Amino acid sequence: MAPGDAAKIVFDAWPGHVFDAQVLAMDAGVREGQLAADGQLADIPTTDRWVRDAQRMRVHLALTQPIANLLPSGARATVQLQPGDAVLAKPFVWLQAHLISWLHYVY
Repeated sequence: MAPGDAAKIVFDAWPGHVFDAQVLAMDAGVREGQLAADGQLADIPTTDRWVRDAQRMRVHLALTQPIANLLPSGARATVQLQPGDAVLAKPFVWLQAHLISWLHYVY
């Protein structure tokens, strides 16, 4: 993932709609929750689970087309990133983003 890569965004408030976006920048590290900004990076807790917990990184995205209406407060988004050099991933990115947008009709 790098600045300029494409992304698809699905908002739970607007099921069935997929929005195109572009990666603007990425933060070097983040802390979970509303903690004081003290310059420290995230502390990854050790775990004895079989599957490692997902690691999160803050990514700044910009929609390629402005949206007509504001999102309601508390709306969530699902983001599917498409690396710029992964041409074969493009149909899978499209499929996953649209599948998630259709599933938002159900839940």
